[in-house]
Amino acid sequence: MSIFRTLIIAACCFFTHSIAFSQTLSISGKVIDEQKLPMPSATVFLSGTKKITATDVDGKFSFHGLSAGAYIISVKMIGYTPYFQSVTIKQSPSGLVIQMNPNPTALREVNISGRDEEWPEKFALFKRSFLGITRNGLRCKILNPTVLQLRYLNNKNLLKASSDDFLIIENPELGYRIKFLLNSFEYDLNSQGTKFNGEKSFEEMTGSPQQQAKWQQNRFKAYYGSAMHFFRALYNGPQAPIKEGFLARGIMKWWEVRNEQLGQRLRLPAKADSLPIKFDTIVTVIDTSFIELRFKRDLIVHYDPQKSLLKKLSNSENARKGEVTFDHDEQSILTPPDSEDAFAEALIDRSGRIANNAKMVITGRWGSMRVGDQLPFDYQPDPPKK
Repeated sequence: MSIFRTLIIAACCFFTHSIAFSQTLSISGKVIDEQKLPMPSATVFLSGTKKITATDVDGKFSFHGLSAGAYIISVKMIGYTPYFQSVTIKQSPSGLVIQMNPNPTALREVNISGRDEEWPEKFALFKRSFLGITRNGLRCKILNPTVLQLRYLNNKNLLKASSDDFLIIENPELGYRIKFLLNSFEYDLNSQGTKFNGEKSFEEMTGSPQQQAKWQQNRFKAYYGSAMHFFRALYNGPQAPIKEGFLARGIMKWWEVRNEQLGQRLRLPAKADSLPIKFDTIVTVIDTSFIELRFKRDLIVHYDPQKSLLKKLSNSENARKGEVTFDHDEQSILTPPDSEDAFAEALIDRSGRIANNAKMVITGRWGSMRVGDQLPFDYQPDPPKK
């Protein structure tokens, strides 16, 4: 099966700003049911982090040690519709009241996968497009696949999936156990594009000192050059992405080539600006908590920590002309909405999280990195021990 190409993320002026890492904030609140009564033992977590807890006998919960930024509070309780709320914190909010509503379909009889003869094939396709086909993705294991509802639409060549309960995923390469509440999932066999949304929490797996060292090293490798790394570098100032090894160029023109397997035209290769883009032209500081990434043309992003690409751009005649042969395994493309006057816009916080409903599409290397390559937003890379 060929490489999955697309992942849709639902991801000026000179900018400098200081970051108050020492400031820690908290979020607290209470979960109630449809009769306004406290709901004990509900699972509450901050999506994309390792922060997860259960409400106490009074339905109360709290999270401490947070940085200013954007968070999604997610609540799960058997028999109730999952609850999600976006919260932007610059000071500690308190007194949040979350009301859960009954979900009759959540208590329906489980559909045993064995009754569907095509279920194993659907599940294999789901795993590859959801977890990814990198080493990390292929090594992941879904421990409770029967919570999935899988549906294939023959007339559209579309695989759809959702779940009423957490998918429990073990990632033995990165050392995380992930709880993923899948709201929606679609894989289009025609375009080989995948889009999904849901909320997840990360839990550290226990292991021997040797395993811990391996996980630390693998997380280190997964982080550097990733979209999270790039967005964090953007947040840290106009020179930070360059110092971290990122180089971006605007795409001037795509040359479409025919892909016989897909029966459609793909926008490869391309003609790009001969010089890297200046990051202060596409990023604006909103305040000490957020920056805005805004651009109109497709951007091709390279990760080159050795800075060798800069030399190639200076010395290569083809590079000076802007000729680009795109490599899905090495480069990533950020694309604005499909409109002549549309801008790609993303509000980004210090953790590298896209805080709004970002209007852009990510393809290439970052697009192929799925759940199996993801790290929690509270991950901080410590160099692995030799």
